[in-house]
Amino acid sequence: MPSPHDLDILATVHRSVFPSRGTYMAARRGLRRLAEGDAADVADLVAALGERIEAGAVDRRSGRDEMSALRHLARLPTLDLDVARRIRRGDATLADALVCVEAQTQWGAERGRVIGAVKRLAEALGLTLEALPASLPQIDLLFDRQTAAEFGLQPTAYANLKSRVRRAVRLVDIESARHLKATTLTGPWRRLMGAAEDHGTAAAKGARTALWRLVRYCHDRDLAPDAVDDVVVTTFLNHLEERRVRNAFEVARKAVYGWETLQRLVPAWPPQTLSRLYAADHRTRPWPAFQDLPPHIQAIWTDYEAATRRQESDTLADLVVDDDDEFADIEGPSGVGGGLSASSLRARRSVWLQAVAVAREAGIEVTTMADVASVEVCKALLTSIGDRQKRAADAESRTYTPKNLTRKNAAMNLRMMAHYAGADEATLETLARLQDKVDPHLVRVTRDPRSGKERRVLARKRMGPRHVRVMAQFRNPMTLLLWFRMPDTLIAAARTMLARPGREQEGRVLVISALCHLILRDVPLRRGDLGPQTISGDDRTLIMPPGRRGRARIVLTTRKTGASVDRELCARTTEVLRWWIADLRPAFIRHLGADPASPFLFPSAGSVKPYRDESMLNRHFQAHNQKYGGFSLNIHAERHLVGKVILDQDPTQIDLVRQMLTHERVETTERYYAEINEILVQRKIHDILAEAERLASRRSRR
Repeated sequence: MPSPHDLDILATVHRSVFPSRGTYMAARRGLRRLAEGDAADVADLVAALGERIEAGAVDRRSGRDEMSALRHLARLPTLDLDVARRIRRGDATLADALVCVEAQTQWGAERGRVIGAVKRLAEALGLTLEALPASLPQIDLLFDRQTAAEFGLQPTAYANLKSRVRRAVRLVDIESARHLKATTLTGPWRRLMGAAEDHGTAAAKGARTALWRLVRYCHDRDLAPDAVDDVVVTTFLNHLEERRVRNAFEVARKAVYGWETLQRLVPAWPPQTLSRLYAADHRTRPWPAFQDLPPHIQAIWTDYEAATRRQESDTLADLVVDDDDEFADIEGPSGVGGGLSASSLRARRSVWLQAVAVAREAGIEVTTMADVASVEVCKALLTSIGDRQKRAADAESRTYTPKNLTRKNAAMNLRMMAHYAGADEATLETLARLQDKVDPHLVRVTRDPRSGKERRVLARKRMGPRHVRVMAQFRNPMTLLLWFRMPDTLIAAARTMLARPGREQEGRVLVISALCHLILRDVPLRRGDLGPQTISGDDRTLIMPPGRRGRARIVLTTRKTGASVDRELCARTTEVLRWWIADLRPAFIRHLGADPASPFLFPSAGSVKPYRDESMLNRHFQAHNQKYGGFSLNIHAERHLVGKVILDQDPTQIDLVRQMLTHERVETTERYYAEINEILVQRKIHDILAEAERLASRRSRR
């Protein structure tokens, strides 16, 4: 016999059968009464409800609505109990989705099209329906990695295919379809969360918010609050990662903190202690932390860092990572060149730590840098990185590419460290060959017939695979439209937050992200130039017009290339800047405890950086784009997206984009937008062929 929870799943899968959403919700309320009462089945519940209505224990109108809605359950198509329970646990597959689609008789001819789309997806991937999870995040990921051409479809037909598959998945992916509230819970979870809600403090509210996903996970699997332990938390984290939940580790970690908070605030909360989650324990890196190495090995790196660190540093630009020139920090012939920036040293130390781990695993005694930066260790390290990448690719159902920037950069850094350690020419040559073998940009190696020196020919297309995936999101016109509207979306959300007591600072941070969007569209600055903008002082970089008219200007020298920038901001950006500086920034400073006389546009209370750190700007920018726009985009990608949008409209404007991005050479811009050049060539070919066709047609009529 189906349980009330099974019937709840049946109602959710067939929710479109109910005459209205109100009827559907009334049926679910009735099922919660069934789960908490003594009724044996729906018929008994309807009878008991009637008695309670007559006795005045239940509101007559709502009670009759529930009775009517519960009677609809008897008319719903049946659903296999195993399927219902997989759906409830979040373990449904496309085979389960197909079972539910076949029961949707009210869909008419569309039902057959949806069934065909689901089967076509499985055939194209070469997998069975049972092997494909019915989860919207995972289905979207699968479609993002395919193209219309791979399915043999036109773009419109491909969009229809995706839409129909998603329609099938929505039937069974209840975690994406439903929002869990205290009123939708049953049993001990409802009593506990109700007690937490009654507490009413801001701390309890924040803890409930952090805990909701864990509560939903346990409730849907019939795990009582007393059964929650570290094993449950671990399986919960695995579940989040399988569903591709953004920042899954942070979600699980905050759930544990929320549990601790409610233990303090709610007397009835279960007493068992949950172990806190730490990033250092969670990471899958197979190499030790620097502080865990023996002192004599730590000294090897300490000496290297002291010898290679860049000494002159008049600005904080050295702390900024930028991807425009990946070879900017490679040492010159002396081995140290102009020195390495702090960010480059951090990246190199990561490679060194991996190499140390590989060397020690192979039984090599590490006493000098030469023991780490050797051919043997380099081969083992590239193999180790490749094995990890293969496992990650298999887990995400994507193709592994042996030539990639991670392996190439590891080989390059080891070669530089070998140069510093005084390796012989044969060793350096072999390390260079290993780097060539994994370099995704290398086309071929040639030898100059006169000098005998080798020349490496690199591909023009330099945009990395992650960057390409980010840009690919915006081929979808709807995603691009959401990006265009993002400043207004964030400002609207900020106004809502500003009107809520206790949420004002969240609103101010949203306005900062909106300003990042607006400023970067007018002046696509690098991340290191965006953070330290100043609005006062003789050397201010943001010049606001006097009064309420005119437009703001940004005047600065870029930190990376030293290029002079003097750009006017649009009227909308100027308007939001005025609002931020006059109304929001003073309260933002007071909340942080920063210097009221701070000249920075985005101040901070920090002593090292008295302005908002670039990494924090970037982190909030990414999180807000994901939450309010549904796309992944950081500050650096925003800069290049602006150039892409311009070139998509007119591929001939490559020099305009070069000036806008402050690239010194047009070749740099062309490397990032090589596909735009291909589009330009294709358009020229099409124009030439079309003109030839017109001439041939004209001559044939003579």
